[in-house]
Amino acid sequence: MGLRWGSLANNLANLLILRHWTD
Repeated sequence: MGLRWGSLANNLANLLILRHWTD
């Protein structure tokens, strides 16, 4: 469960970072 949540958080952070960079 912890790993899954970690992956989810990482994916969310990646999306936010990508959006910020592309913006």
